[in-house]
Amino acid sequence: WSDVRSREGVLADPRCKALAEPERRAAFAAFAAARALEAAEVAASRARHGFEQHLSSLQKRGLLRRACRWREAPDEVKEDERYRQLKERCRELAEAKQSKLSEEPHHPGAVFDGFVAKLRQAYPAHLARASELAGRCSTLCAADSLPDFVAKLAAWEEAEERRDGAGEEGGGGNGNGE
Repeated sequence: WSDVRSREGVLADPRCKALAEPERRAAFAAFAAARALEAAEVAASRARHGFEQHLSSLQKRGLLRRACRWREAPDEVKEDERYRQLKERCRELAEAKQSKLSEEPHHPGAVFDGFVAKLRQAYPAHLARASELAGRCSTLCAADSLPDFVAKLAAWEEAEERRDGAGEEGGGGNGNGE
């Protein structure tokens, strides 16, 4: 407050003049708290995004699945710096809001549970797509390992794209090359 009070024009402002000194201090404290809360929310949101990227990379590596629970999360979840950053930003946000850490939507456990819930939601669509592709691609079979399945599927999709592209190039026109 002493830094702000010494700035030119602050005490000359009619809104400031209308307040007694204790009210000015209280108004500034409320303003400063609102700014601190806003900064904490932005920092927590950024940290949450980084942690979600980390979870996504773990999911792509096969370490996170739709049945994972926070208390049973792989060690890689909590060993990453993005987890620690989110935990710290969440603590700062809870302090700024004067709320419990566990009630924060940015809490790492809540973010993890939300991520896994999205995996569970997407599973039926992924399963239907995989079944459709497996039905159209005769080289795929249930005995394939995941890497074999992925490699065969990629090769099949590439061949499909080449076939589709070849069909588009040869069609149309008036027979005179136009």
